[in-house]
Amino acid sequence: MEKQIFHFPKWVIPNWVIGLYAVAVIVLAPWIYILAEDLPERQLAHHWDLAWAGFDVLMLCLFALTAFLAIRKTIWFTLSAISLSTILFIDAWFDILTSKSGKQQWVALLLAILVELPIAVLTLFLAYRAINHLHESAKHPDR
Repeated sequence: MEKQIFHFPKWVIPNWVIGLYAVAVIVLAPWIYILAEDLPERQLAHHWDLAWAGFDVLMLCLFALTAFLAIRKTIWFTLSAISLSTILFIDAWFDILTSKSGKQQWVALLLAILVELPIAVLTLFLAYRAINHLHESAKHPDR
């Protein structure tokens, strides 16, 4: 008996989303290096720079995994997309709350509003759409 593997149709995860995730991977890689070099080592906590760069490495891995699973159109995309969305929301929250008042906080707020939160919402929407497609496929297996 051959094992069935479910794959999403192309309309569930558009190709431009895969490109968006790939660009995020490309942009995050040098950004992590810049953070690791420029952030102070200590800001009320030891290894502050390592904590933030490490968090962004996690985000980079989730973008790469989500892009890979989107290319493959596999059911595992949904879990990765939900995880990525969660990490993006957390990153925006902590960037804003831990930045210094003034210019640093405004930059964090703008990045959250213009980049992190829109990508998080889009990714969550795509996960919802994929799950909804799975649900409909299960209700109507003959389609």
